[in-house]
Amino acid sequence: MSEKIKTHLANNVEVAEAKSQLDENAKRLLANKQVLAWIIKYTMEEFKDYELREIEGCIEGEPEIGTHKVYPGKGKTEAIIGMNTESKIPNEGEATFDVRCHVITKGEKRVKLILNVEAQKKYHVGYPPVLRGLFYCSRMISEQKDTEFVKNHYEDLKKVYSVWIYMDSPNYAAHTISAYTINHKNLYGEYEEKERYDLMSVVAVRLAVDRERDGGNELHGMLETLFSKKLSVQAKEDKLEHEFGMRMTEEVKGGAEGMCNYSDWVEERAIESGMKQGMEQGMKQGMEQGMKQGEKNLLISQVKKKLDKNLAVEVIAQELEQDISVIQDVIAELQDGNQ
Repeated sequence: MSEKIKTHLANNVEVAEAKSQLDENAKRLLANKQVLAWIIKYTMEEFKDYELREIEGCIEGEPEIGTHKVYPGKGKTEAIIGMNTESKIPNEGEATFDVRCHVITKGEKRVKLILNVEAQKKYHVGYPPVLRGLFYCSRMISEQKDTEFVKNHYEDLKKVYSVWIYMDSPNYAAHTISAYTINHKNLYGEYEEKERYDLMSVVAVRLAVDRERDGGNELHGMLETLFSKKLSVQAKEDKLEHEFGMRMTEEVKGGAEGMCNYSDWVEERAIESGMKQGMEQGMKQGMEQGMKQGEKNLLISQVKKKLDKNLAVEVIAQELEQDISVIQDVIAELQDGNQ
C-alpha cells in the first residue's frame, strides 16, 4: 500500500488549530496555492473559466507572506522581476501586505497580474473598507516603476488585484463578493475606448465564519470551513477534501519528501508530543486576556471618537454593532476616568 503524507494545506490546517489566535496563521493558509487557486477563480476575471489545478500552475513561484521590502524610485535602470510583501516609498511611509504573488495566464498571449490577499477579522474598522484596498492597489501600481517597467514604458504596467477576506461580516453584507474597478464613461459625445486602462481591482469577499450559512457560493463555503473555530481538525480536513476536492494527502513513491519546511515540522512535532503543553496553556490564557483587553481598548477608543461627533448612544451602538448597555458601560467608564 502506498505511503501517504500530508500536504502543505493539511499541515497548515493542523498547526492553525494549535495556534488559532495567531494572525500569521491566517496568512499562511491564504498563501497556500490550493487556497489561492479558489480565491483567484472567484475574484479575478481572467481566470474564471480555468480549472482549479490549472490556476495552481499559473501562480509563479512561492507566494510571499509579509517578509521582504522593496524600495522603488531609487534611480534603477533595469527592471527587477520579483515579489515583495512590504512596500516602502521615500517620504510616504510603508505598507505591509499579507500575501502577494504573481499570476500568469496561459495561451499564446500570456498576461502577468499581481495579486494581494488580505485577511480582516472585523468589517467595521473606522473607515470604508474599500478605501484601504484602493490604497494598496495604488501602492502596487506605483512601485512597478523600475521593478516591472523602466523609464516611460507604462505599457508594461501589470494589472493588480487586492482581495480582502472579511471573516466576520455583518448579516446585511455576509455571503457577498464585490469588485471595485476602473470603468470608462463618456461625459460628452461617443468614444469607443480601445486603450488598456483596467489596471486595478479591489475585491471584497464577505464571510460569516461559524454562523449559520444562509447563502453564498463555493468560495464562501470553502473559506468558512478553512477558518472555522467550531469544526475539529479532522472534520475540517474531511470537509475540505470531500466537499471541496482539496488535497489533504499525497502519495510518496520513494525518497524523503517534506511537505512543510523544517521550522513548521519541528513546531508541529513539539505540539503533538506535548512538549509545549504548559507553555501553550500559559500563552493561551495570556493571549485571551490580552485580546479581551485589546478589544475593550479598541471599543473605548471608537466610542470616544463617536462621542466627539456628538452622536447619540443609540446611533453609536448601531454603528459599532454593540448592545446599548455595552456602550453605556463604556461611556460611564470614560466619565469616571475624567473625574
